[in-house]
Order: sequence, then C-alpha cells, then structure tokens
Amino acid sequence: MKSVRTAIATACIAGATSAVPNPFGEGPLLDPWPTLPPALLAQAEDAGPASPPADEPAPVAAQPVALPPAPTESADERPPSPLALALGAMFPDGVPAPAALMESSCSVTALERCVRPPLARTFAGLDAVVTGESRRVRIAWFGDSLVMGDLLTGGVRDSLQARFGDAGHGFLFVGTPGNRAGARGIRTRFSDEWDYTTVVHTVSRGQTLGIGGVAFEVPAGTAPTLWVATEDPAALTRVGVLALPERGARSFDVRDANGRREIAVETEPNVGGATFFDVASEGGVSLSGFSSATRWHGVSLENDRPGVIVDNIGLVSAEVSDMLKVDQASWSAEVDALDPDLLVFQYGANAAWEGTSTAAAARLRQHSSDWLSRVRQDHPDRDCLVIGMLTRGDWVDGRATVRDSVPDVVAVQRETALAAGCAFWSAFDAAGGVEGLERWRRDGLIGGDLSHPTRSGYEALAAAIDDALLYAWVSSQAVEP
Repeated sequence: MKSVRTAIATACIAGATSAVPNPFGEGPLLDPWPTLPPALLAQAEDAGPASPPADEPAPVAAQPVALPPAPTESADERPPSPLALALGAMFPDGVPAPAALMESSCSVTALERCVRPPLARTFAGLDAVVTGESRRVRIAWFGDSLVMGDLLTGGVRDSLQARFGDAGHGFLFVGTPGNRAGARGIRTRFSDEWDYTTVVHTVSRGQTLGIGGVAFEVPAGTAPTLWVATEDPAALTRVGVLALPERGARSFDVRDANGRREIAVETEPNVGGATFFDVASEGGVSLSGFSSATRWHGVSLENDRPGVIVDNIGLVSAEVSDMLKVDQASWSAEVDALDPDLLVFQYGANAAWEGTSTAAAARLRQHSSDWLSRVRQDHPDRDCLVIGMLTRGDWVDGRATVRDSVPDVVAVQRETALAAGCAFWSAFDAAGGVEGLERWRRDGLIGGDLSHPTRSGYEALAAAIDDALLYAWVSSQAVEP
C-alpha cells in the first residue's frame, strides 16, 4: 500500500518548484520540502527560491494532500491499521499545505539512513493518543514576550487539545515576575508578596532559577498565595510544585475541596525537581504557607486523561543568551520532572539589531549553538523545535519596514537548529517575509511596535504553527494495512 509519507513527499517535491498557499495574504510562499533526499535538497538550495518568468503565469498552488484510501479487508489483505483509520477520520478531506513547512535534518542516523527524525518522539505520542492508548504528549514552550502572554501557546493548546484531548494546562509561574504571564482558559489569583529574580535581570551565570528562568522567595513577614481554577474540575486533578530547597525540609499548604493540608517538598536540597499531589479542584485550588529558604519556581496543572499539554514558559525581554545563565543541573532536573516530549524555543525579537552587524550575528550564532548543544547533551531523547522569529520593524517614511537584521537572525536560527538536530519552523516566512510586515499591519495582525502581533495576529500565527505541525506529523507516517 502506498504510504502517506510517499504521497506527501511526492506532492512536496513538486512544491519545490511550485507554490505553497499563504493564508496570511496574497501571493505564494516558495519552500523546498525539508526532508527531500540530500542530493535533491542540495539542488533546491543551490538554485534558491524559484520565481516564475515574466512571460509565464504564476505556478499553481499545491493542493491539500489526500490520505491514501484505507484498504478493504480481503482474503489477501489485513484490515486497516488503527492509525490509518484514525487519520482517515481526523482528515477526511486530506491535510492542507501549511504556510511554511517544518524543516529538519536527521538527529540520529545509521548506515546513512535516518532512524530518528527530530520530532519522532512527539509524533509517536500523537500516534498513541489517536489509537486509544492512555498517553500524554507534553510540549514545553520557551520564549520571550510573544510566548509569555499565552495567546500563541494558548491557541496551539486549544487546537491540539480539541483534536487529541485535554491533559491539563501545564506550567504556571508561582507568582508574577514583573509582567504577569497569560493563562488562557483558567482563572488565577496571585499575591504580590514575593521577592523574585529573573534570568533577564541578572548578569551572573549558574543561577538556580528553575525551568522558567525565575526564582521566587518569601520575604520575611509575608505569606504569598496562589489560587487556580478550571471551568471543568476534571481538567485539574493533579498539581506539581517546582522548587529548589536550599537546606532542610520545606513545605507548603494546599486547600481544595477536601480541605487544607500540608505538603512536604520531596526534592533534595539544592536540587531542582517537582512534588506532585492529587487535588479535588471544585471551587479552585489554593497554595499558601510557602516556607522560606526555598526557591519556588512554578506549578504544573495536570490531569490523568490522555491528550496534550502545552506549557507556556515565556518571559518578557528574554533572549536565548539569557538561558545560558540558568544553572544547567537544576534546569535539566525540572525538565525531567515535567517530562516533555518536545522542547520548543522561540526567541529572536530582542536580538534583531538595527542595521547590519556581522559581530552581532556571530554572537547570536554562538549563543544559540551553545544553548542547543546543552539541551541536546542533557536531553538527547527529547525532541526539540526552534521557531524562528516573526518579525521586527521600524517606521520609515510612514511605512512599516522590516529591519535588515531580521533575515539574518532567522538564517542563524535555522542554521543552528538544524545543526543541533532540532526541527525548525520560520514564522517570518509563514507571515510573508520582508513583504509580509506591511500586509500584516494593513490587515490588523501586527501591533504598532511592529514586533508583537495583535490578538488576531496571534490567532493566525497559532493556526499556522498548528497546520505545520499536523502536516509534518501526518507526512511522517508510513501507514500500512
């Protein structure tokens, strides 16, 4: 039986010289399929993006990829696999081509054959969910202010959970690190009685700031609290508290529908980790009584249902260079505690310098390489995805103009991601590249700072990422009867 991989690769090979539809506005986006055979991919890269001759019509946009028909049972054939049936039910009209494709190199090879594509663990998890296995797929999404507001991550979360199931909201800072993090779909109340240190506002390395790059501490004479609630109590049945005790036994109090109780922190002194406990969340869950001499980092809001979690671990003004300040051991310990399948890194807007600078590009390349090397060293079995920056512009003679450095930033992000064995997706290309900024402004998708999307822009960007992820997932299958 013809595989989905074969069907989609065939369509995308044709797409190397034809157009991929661009939902953000008029005009096609051109992009070679990133998993072409090396020789063919090299030819496409050498040739550069194709442009139609002036005397020829524009290329016809690629059509949605139809799934191969499920085979019928006969004396000579097995019945369709559960995965084939599930995919057919999810995408009866095929899989639409995304605005920009997920790009990848092979993270593990054997005998010149790719044996572990960069998103293999994530896609295997989605396979398990749709075929009825009790499986959770977790996506830990790190980034700057475009992530912290939870409009982008929340949009992707809503879409994936609608398809695969709601396994929980995921990560939430235990307090407010200057700018309040968004928390789409849940209700929260924070006290402002914390002292906190963020990775953005410290210059020293080796800070035990936890997975989110922020450490909260209890000032003398205060009693910080956190309250959370979900519309559906079944969506919140387990909470994990991430903390790093500096010495001795530490604890906090939890109040839920079953009353109030004390929970001991179960991590070793000066070793990050998470303490998980079950809750009855009717009416909300309140955490208080946080002990001193402990660096509190955040909470994880979960349940026992199969499905997807998308963590919002963004921080205003963060750059990838800031992540290198975080203590490697404690950060990795908390990543292990949450156990994500996919680590997403979305930075760049704060690194887009004015003008052109080879020195700035070299620094960004070094910082990105160092960070991704650390991630791959400590978490070789987890998938990773780098999302290239969206855009950054300036007003020139009343027109929104992309900074000259933006394509350079995206190129460095692509280069370092693929070199590290991570997947890469270009938000800049999906939004139309250099010409796309003015169109986004005209259509109300980008704010006046020419860097942050509007609410509508976040929705469009979340939909584009969701489309690209699902397209890559389906195209990775070899669905046999």
